[in-house]
Amino acid sequence: MDDYHCELPADLEENSYPARRIYTQARLRATFYPKFENEKSDLEIRKRMIEVVQAEKGVLEVTLKHSGSLFMYSGDHVGAFAKNSFGNLYTAVGVFTLATTFQEAWRDQAAQKQREFNKYLERNHLCVSMELVTSVLGDHGQRPRQDYVVVTAVTDLTGKPEFFATPDLIAFCRQWRLPTNQVWLFSSRKSATSFFTSYDALCEEGTTTTVSRTLDEISDISVQASKSHTEAQGEILEGLVARIVSPKSTERLQKVIEDFPLVVCKGSRKLTPQSGLREICTQHMNNETEKIKALLYNAGPDMCSNWSDWSSEATSISFVPKFIKATALDHITLKLQEIFRVIWSQRMRIRTPCHLREYDSEERKALYRVTLHVLDDYAFRKYQKEMWY
Repeated sequence: MDDYHCELPADLEENSYPARRIYTQARLRATFYPKFENEKSDLEIRKRMIEVVQAEKGVLEVTLKHSGSLFMYSGDHVGAFAKNSFGNLYTAVGVFTLATTFQEAWRDQAAQKQREFNKYLERNHLCVSMELVTSVLGDHGQRPRQDYVVVTAVTDLTGKPEFFATPDLIAFCRQWRLPTNQVWLFSSRKSATSFFTSYDALCEEGTTTTVSRTLDEISDISVQASKSHTEAQGEILEGLVARIVSPKSTERLQKVIEDFPLVVCKGSRKLTPQSGLREICTQHMNNETEKIKALLYNAGPDMCSNWSDWSSEATSISFVPKFIKATALDHITLKLQEIFRVIWSQRMRIRTPCHLREYDSEERKALYRVTLHVLDDYAFRKYQKEMWY
């Protein structure tokens, strides 16, 4: 999802006289991991993972799959993103739930920490991706016991997107007291093979408690979750996520556990929003606009002072052709223009919702927020093929 700052002449659409040169500068505001590669057979993937671990070129990392939806947050003034868009009910619920997370973790310091967190994300161009688990946005067979978020990725968007390694992610989250997942590492052929054997035995009937206890016993290192799946969501487990990570992860993760112990808040007045998530959504069940307003209001101005994404209307301007033709002001913009140019020329199935956020008539500058929503997974393979040639 991208936030584009485009310098456009005020009368560009009217064509009352020849348009001046258009300059554009784009900034990537939120992005997440590419889709998992599941085209190969399960046995092929397992074999390859075990071989990598045995060769000491990587270690196997396993985490629990919390059953929610992707929510990405880049700061109060930069944006919240969900469901391939922004300014919707999902993002409002996400902001509210994140605000509640800070209130529960920091108690009397919550307002100050919310402001500091927003400034930190915006200053360092970071995007925090979370699994948003609630009872008000639909569920996957089990209504969660609590409404919560779990951080799944942190991305540095200063230049080319770079994802934090797991040790860095856990250190970041523990500094800000954000919920993290349970993590297990398997660094030998024996332990990696034991994981897949255990998975086969537990995949049909294993509950969260049983699976977690088993992985604790056979893993080489385990990192305690700051948000228990059993307590927050329940015993029904949607699945596990397994991937190969850096061979240095085991040593680095052990150091993070020692340097950043889990903090349990005690002896301080617990601050909660004026109304809870389920209460707000019930009160405004038939009016989504009022529901969004109530969620943002109860999130509080320290967490969400800028409501423009939820109030701005989609613009009718044909943004993509103008963006492609404009003169780029930096390398990042050139790369994003290239992506749009290839996708546009090949008529790939995409949507590009566009909102005009700001317009300065004197400076003739316009700030747009645009989402690139790919509607067909085949577009990714087609894009890679085009770029290859």
